Amino acid sequence: MLQVYTGEGKGKTSAAMGSALRFLGRGGKVMIVQFFKPGVSGEIKALGKFSPLVKLLRIRILHPFFSGDRKESVRTQIKKEWKKILSQIEKEEWGMLILDEINIALKDGFLKWEEVKPILNFLPEREIIFTGRGMISELEKAANLITEMVKIKHPYDNGVSAREGIEY
Repeated sequence: MLQVYTGEGKGKTSAAMGSALRFLGRGGKVMIVQFFKPGVSGEIKALGKFSPLVKLLRIRILHPFFSGDRKESVRTQIKKEWKKILSQIEKEEWGMLILDEINIALKDGFLKWEEVKPILNFLPEREIIFTGRGMISELEKAANLITEMVKIKHPYDNGVSAREGIEY
C-alpha cells in the first residue's frame, strides 16, 4: 500500500519509523530516503542498529525557502540526486520504502509528480510511505492510507527548542 503521513502536527516521521520498526521486527528490509533533514535523528540512529536490513539515503540539500534562480538551481540539484536514488531503489531489494519529507519536495516544486510517480510501480508487492507537510492532489488520489497530524498545542509555540531524543 501507499501510506501518507502529513499535516502541521508532530509525529509524521516518527509514525513512518514506527512502521519501519514493526516491519524489521517481522524480518523485512527497509529503505529510507530523507529530504531536507539537517542531521541524523535518534530514530535513524536506532534503526541503523538493524544494518544491513536498513539502508538510509539522504538528499542533503536543506530547504530554507529558496526563490527565483536559486530555487531552480536547487531543484536541478535535487532532481539529479533523486535520479541517482531512484536507480538505487530500483536495483536493491526492500519491502518497505520510506520517503521522509518528500511531500515538501513535491509541494514546493523541487520534484514533480511525474519524477516521483515511478515509485508506484513497486506496489502492491512493497509498502511505500510518504511523509511531510502538505500533500499534492496526485498523491492524495494515489494513496491507500492518509493520516493527517493536527497540531493542537506545541512547545515550539512558547519558544521551546527541539529537544534531543524527543523531537530528533
